[in-house]
Amino acid sequence: MNVLLDEDEILSKASILPVSVTIIRFIIFLIIVGIGVLPAPSLADETMGGVYKASVLVGKVVKSPEGKDLGVIEEIVITTTGEVAYAVLSFGGFLGMGDKLFAIPWVTLSHSPHGEYLVLDVQAEKLAQAPGFEKNAWPDMKDKNWKSKIWDFYHVSAAKPAEKSPATK
Repeated sequence: MNVLLDEDEILSKASILPVSVTIIRFIIFLIIVGIGVLPAPSLADETMGGVYKASVLVGKVVKSPEGKDLGVIEEIVITTTGEVAYAVLSFGGFLGMGDKLFAIPWVTLSHSPHGEYLVLDVQAEKLAQAPGFEKNAWPDMKDKNWKSKIWDFYHVSAAKPAEKSPATK
């Protein structure tokens, strides 16, 4: 058996290898990202005794009760007493361009049935009419008039406890 290859044979086999590796990498990319074969991580899997790290919540999808995408959590706003006040939702636009931000009272969010996303009981059309702000022009969230406007829009009573969260609903 002859194990020695001539130079032309080596070059022809070597040129196939990078193409094969590229194709395999592309297929893996499609499986993981493009076609969404892998299930979304569940919030239930990320809980630490009923509490979450903010890094787990930022980037989570928010949907209406009917399952329509409403946006993605961009930020978590915490009060000086350590309570979660708002989840800042990015909604509208395309590929991050033209998105508007909305401060969603934390008490208005709940888990999806399997915990893979958060649910906000509002239709996309109504959310588009909600008081929002631009990424580079945040409101003064301490302002009582602004707070009242937000809470009224989402039908949140000032008497509701701020500590009620998706983990306890």
